[in-house]
Amino acid sequence: MFEVVGFPSVKSVYPKTIAESWMQFASMLGKHEEHDKKSDGSLYSPVTYRDHTTRGNRNVSHIWALVADLDGEAFENCDIGSYIHFAYTTWSHREDNPHWHVVIPFEQAVPVDNWEEVWHETHARLRLKGDPATKDPARIFYLPQHEAGQPFRTHHSGWRFIDPTITDIAAPTRTFNTPNIRSTRQTRSGKWARIVQDPKWWDAPVDLSQYDGMTQQEIHRDMQREWAELRKRMSVN
Repeated sequence: MFEVVGFPSVKSVYPKTIAESWMQFASMLGKHEEHDKKSDGSLYSPVTYRDHTTRGNRNVSHIWALVADLDGEAFENCDIGSYIHFAYTTWSHREDNPHWHVVIPFEQAVPVDNWEEVWHETHARLRLKGDPATKDPARIFYLPQHEAGQPFRTHHSGWRFIDPTITDIAAPTRTFNTPNIRSTRQTRSGKWARIVQDPKWWDAPVDLSQYDGMTQQEIHRDMQREWAELRKRMSVN
C-alpha cells in the first residue's frame, strides 16, 4: 500500500487522499505546472493520518516516503543508486542556484515514532543534504511548479524500494509493526495535477482502496509492476 494526502493551499487543514499507489503519485509528479505565484500550487504529504483528524504532527500515524529538500544543493551530488525515486526542481530553482525535492518511497510505511531516526539514517545512507527543518511528520510540500520563463527539470529512476527497517549494513534490522492501511481512491482521469486544484474535487465522495485484502508482499510486487509500466509510458512520451 501507499498513500499521499493533499491540500489545496497552505491554509488547508483537512487531509484528503490524492494517490494510493506509487505509480499514481509519480504520474502526478511528472506534471510540472506553470503558475503565476508559488501560492497558486497545491501541496501534498506522503503520510497516513489517523481517522477524522486535521493536519498536524500528532495526527500522523505513518510516513510512506522521504521528501528530501535540497535547497542550494545539486541533485547530482546524491548517491541514490538503484533506489526508486522521483526528483523535481522547485519554484526557487535557477540554473546557477539549484533547488530540488527528491521523493523516495519506502518499501513499507514508517511508524511516526521511528520517523526522526529514519529521516536521519536515510539521508546518511544516500548522501542527501536535506533541510532538517523539513523533517516534521506533517510537513507539506508543493507539487512540481515553476514560474513562466524559469527553468525546470524532473528526473525519475530506480528499480527497488528502499527498506526503512535497515539501520546499518552490518547491523540487524528492526521491525516495524506497520498495518495494511486502507486508504481511499478517486476515479482516475490521468489529469491529477489539475484535479487536485479544483475545489469541487475536495468535496467529492471516495471509494475503498484497491489494495484492501492484499498482503504486504503482494502490494510491493504490484507497486513495482505499476512503476515499471509508468516509466515505460513516460519514456515513450
